[in-house]
Amino acid sequence: MMKKVWIVHLLLLCLFFSPGCKRKQNGASNTTVHLYLQAEPFSLDPRVGGDRRSQVILRDLFEGLCRLGKDGTIELALAKSYSISSDGLEYTFHLRDALWSNGEKVRAQDFCYAWKSALSPQFTTSYAYPFFVLKNGKKAKMDECSLSDVGVAALDDHTLQVTLEHPTPYFLELTANPIFLPVCEKIANADPSWSKNSFPHYVCNGPFLLKEHVLKSHIILERNPLYWNKDCAKAFRISFPIIEQPSTAYALFERGELDWFGDPCGLCDLEIIQKLTLEGSLSLADTGSIYWMISCTKKPYLASAKIRHAIASSISRGDLCYLLLKGGERPSHSIVPSFLSALKKPAFQDGNAEYANKCFEEGLKEVGLTRETFPTLTLTHWAEPMSRLMAEYLQQKIKTTLHIHVDLENCDWGTYLQKTHSGNIDLATAAWLSWVSDPIYNLQFLKYTNNGINGTCWQNERYKELLDQAEATNSLSEREKYLKQAEEIAAQELPLIPLFEIANKYTKAPGVCGEVVSRIGMFTFKWLEKKPDQKHS
Repeated sequence: MMKKVWIVHLLLLCLFFSPGCKRKQNGASNTTVHLYLQAEPFSLDPRVGGDRRSQVILRDLFEGLCRLGKDGTIELALAKSYSISSDGLEYTFHLRDALWSNGEKVRAQDFCYAWKSALSPQFTTSYAYPFFVLKNGKKAKMDECSLSDVGVAALDDHTLQVTLEHPTPYFLELTANPIFLPVCEKIANADPSWSKNSFPHYVCNGPFLLKEHVLKSHIILERNPLYWNKDCAKAFRISFPIIEQPSTAYALFERGELDWFGDPCGLCDLEIIQKLTLEGSLSLADTGSIYWMISCTKKPYLASAKIRHAIASSISRGDLCYLLLKGGERPSHSIVPSFLSALKKPAFQDGNAEYANKCFEEGLKEVGLTRETFPTLTLTHWAEPMSRLMAEYLQQKIKTTLHIHVDLENCDWGTYLQKTHSGNIDLATAAWLSWVSDPIYNLQFLKYTNNGINGTCWQNERYKELLDQAEATNSLSEREKYLKQAEEIAAQELPLIPLFEIANKYTKAPGVCGEVVSRIGMFTFKWLEKKPDQKHS
């Protein structure tokens, strides 16, 4: 295997540096587009890297059954065609000819391997729950059945058959998410740490190769000559230095050393947002995503929904969006994006101090506490300037309205994810980016306490039942009814306290084009390019 990998490596080097290739690189294709990341990706294993930073890279390195197309909608990718059974439970995908970066053929078995291994009880990932739509997916993860019972099978090298647990109207859109990417079975079995390497040992099948990855320093992608769609990648190289401070990234952007600033690479400081807005160079894009506050309901002092309503009502979302953040955010009153929400009005009273204190007094009685015995709350957030600024605002509003103490806990990205996913918090701010344009995705966050991400530790049997009913029915009207009732329960119970809908904010250098943003704020840089005759001003 190693001999074959190095032979392929030699062939690729010949392709990159052959005279014909050099002549082609003298034009636009020789460009390097300089992006960045604010934090090291959590993982470049598609089964593990479900966070936004990781997926920015994974979308360029891999190709799945479907992908985000140039118009921002879902289109076929490695699947050249598919069929669906009349009951909506069985999908049959026919794969096009494609190669891994080591020269091996991409097979239907590689999809089976990736999806089933993510569902293995022995495999550690916070992102197994999207595979619960597969027949017996959840049972397999809970070690209640064999992985061989999971509803995905390779009929042959080019035919993948998927059997679902229930009708899933958004399944094709789900397969465009990096979590559903294939993994080269031969490589992953031979080297379980393959995803920590660079080319040629990091094996992918997308328009770019992982040319270099130095932990907490930089990532460099280069065009993959074995990628099936030769017209896709426009840039020869995309670089991603890790730059933690937005101010540093912006200074480099102004000097022309970066071609991009802002989402999805990193967040923007308030001052920079204001400056770009005044200059007219700030681009805004909806995300359909919610910034919310996670409340760990297993903590006795947060077990009462009345106390959570008090906290929710103490915050003025208008002030937060329009006076503090001022970057295109909109107040949110549900955990479901507004364009998908069925709620007619919020269950709490936004910024109403009198109502907040009334709820707090009632909640204190329910949990057997008084204002004097109520403990200091800890609000956990990612240690990043904008996140810290928002946390300070929330700390002050809760403290001045309810007269309770709130401490702030700053965490690096990895620690933050671990604490918020495990429920090792009181309160925590979090951005939740939906992966599909369907309300059930956000609602499912709360369905299970053991899904690896639900740090609220909240359980509600009626809520689970409604989501199960929504998943089981073939009637769209019945489905909408069940989802609405589930959304209403989440709004009444408030284990997640909605704050605002997120807007992508970014600016780019002249000549940079080809980025694609979906309705739910997913970026892909597959077609990104920089016109050679343009200069960064």
